[in-house]
Amino acid sequence: MGIIALHDRPTERKLSCERKFKILLVDDSPDYLELFQIYAKKRNLDVEVVSCGEKALEALAQRTFDCLVLDYMLPDLSGREIVEALRNRPQFKKTRNLPVIVISAVTLPHHKLKKLHEAGIQLFLPKSFSIGELLVVVENLCFAAKFNNQERRGRGRQRDWYDLAAKQLRKFN
Repeated sequence: MGIIALHDRPTERKLSCERKFKILLVDDSPDYLELFQIYAKKRNLDVEVVSCGEKALEALAQRTFDCLVLDYMLPDLSGREIVEALRNRPQFKKTRNLPVIVISAVTLPHHKLKKLHEAGIQLFLPKSFSIGELLVVVENLCFAAKFNNQERRGRGRQRDWYDLAAKQLRKFN
């Protein structure tokens, strides 16, 4: 029996999207913002970065994003305050279903995590994860939100989403 040769695989796995997902990253660390942008570009994600809560709210009021990645501790507003504004203020009606990931360098007590989830976040992550891992989570939330939006508009486009997901999996493998 002969040896089966495996196809050469690139050293870096890249899952890119047909349409770039637009991500808003809010963090007060310039190094983290820069590193996130570098990794996101490799994954074909379009990232806008801001360093405070007020700038995040301005960006969200003016532009459309597929996902919000938000540091919990910012100089002006907490992550919870930003999420509550997005979910409750009339000017942010278009962001009510926006996937939100809150990240933090500190572990939050249970009661604060509960309040974040009640405010409407999808996920809380401590900053012990790699940026590559975070980007996989971001992409998954973007795909899930896209699918859920299509479900709300009707099942007619569900097949398109499955085709896109299958195509992305083939690229990943």
